[in-house]
Amino acid sequence: MTGFRGTDDAGRVADPLTPESLRPLLWEAPTSVLLERVADPAVPRAEATRVPGGRWAVEVRSGDGERLVATVPNTDAAFDALRSWAADDGWYREAFSWSPVGPTAT
Repeated sequence: MTGFRGTDDAGRVADPLTPESLRPLLWEAPTSVLLERVADPAVPRAEATRVPGGRWAVEVRSGDGERLVATVPNTDAAFDALRSWAADDGWYREAFSWSPVGPTAT
């Protein structure tokens, strides 16, 4: 997870981001947590947003513009997905069902 920071929608920041700082950031976030590279906050980045039923929508964006989203069942699963994504170990891609995100209007 080297080189990342995490910010929740209440303004709390975990920098540097570690598994130990990511977990409470997710548990205490009002509705969302954003992970971004310290050197280049634009990409890659990931965001987890609470959705009804205790679930989370996790969106990841790669450096080449690919955007994927998965709905995960709980905060622990959101932690696992984000930790794996930031560690770049590929596990998150296999562990959850991802769908492409269409382009956004600018």
